[in-house]
Amino acid sequence: MAYNTKSIVTDKDGNPISQYYNPDTDSYEPVEGSHGANKVMVGNNDLSLILDKLSQLTGTIIDEEIRKSNENTRKSNEDTRKSNELQRIDNEEIRIQNENTRVQNENIRQTNEDTRIVNENARVLAEQERATTFAGYENRVTNVENDLAQHKLDYMPHRFQDLKNDKIYKFGFQINEEGNPQIIYEEVM
Repeated sequence: MAYNTKSIVTDKDGNPISQYYNPDTDSYEPVEGSHGANKVMVGNNDLSLILDKLSQLTGTIIDEEIRKSNENTRKSNEDTRKSNELQRIDNEEIRIQNENTRVQNENIRQTNEDTRIVNENARVLAEQERATTFAGYENRVTNVENDLAQHKLDYMPHRFQDLKNDKIYKFGFQINEEGNPQIIYEEVM
C-alpha cells in the first residue's frame, strides 16, 4: 500500500508527532532519538531519501494544520448560521404576532367604521325628522308671534259670542275722558 492511504501517528491530544512511513510494515512509525533530537541512520551517506521524507512529512503536518483551521472556521460559521437561523425564526414569530395584531386592529377598525356609519345614518334621519318637524313648528310659532303682535296692536283684540242672537262681538278696554276704565265692543261682520 502507499503511504498516503494510511493515517499518521498522533499523540494523546491528537496532534501529529515526528514519524516516518515504513513500507515494510505499511504504517507510520514514530521517529525516536536521544536528547530531544531525531535519531538518523544514513546509509551510503545519502540524505536525499531522508530529505524527501521530511518534505512529505512537513507537507502532511501543514495540510493537517490547515485542515484543522478550516474545520474551526467551518464550525464557527455553522454556529453563526445556527444563531442567525434562530434569530430569523424569532423575527418571523414576532412578524406573525404583529400581523395578527394588525388584523385584529383592522377588524376592530372596520367594526368601529360600521358602527360610525350606522350612527351617522341614524343622525341624518333624526336631523331630517327634526328639520321637518321643526319646519312645521317654526311656521306655527311664526304665526303665533304674528298673532300676538297683532293682538297687542288691536284695541279690541278679544271676542265673545251672543248665543241668544247668534252674533259675535269683539271687545277691548280703554280709559274714558274722566280716567276710568271702560269696556268697549262692536259686532264682527
